[in-house]
Amino acid sequence: MARINLSGMGVALITPFKEDESIDFEALSRLIEYLIQNGTDYLVVLGTTAETPTLTEEEKTEIKRFVVERTKGRIPLVLGLGGNNTRGIIDLSLIHISEPTRQAEISYAVFCLKKKKKKNRLST
Repeated sequence: MARINLSGMGVALITPFKEDESIDFEALSRLIEYLIQNGTDYLVVLGTTAETPTLTEEEKTEIKRFVVERTKGRIPLVLGLGGNNTRGIIDLSLIHISEPTRQAEISYAVFCLKKKKKKNRLST
């Protein structure tokens, strides 16, 4: 993935829902077009301020693919990745995205906990 210099105004994209709690892709499409037509420099998709914790992995994948398809490389995308399952995050990040699409990824730190050996303070 090529490095992208993000500058200007980035907008954290919300996820619109229908009454039945399914994703409203029609509303999402209108929102994307509105933002692009009104000078947004890049979109942040599924960032930490979004509804990400309440979405299934399938829904996250659908949203990313949908946004990539709708933007058609017209604007850079920052695709959010995060969670407690390292393998799941890696798998989610390997979604095939066509070359014309300029993208970046938000990578959240994955902490590995390791028990430290305690030194015996009485020994010399």
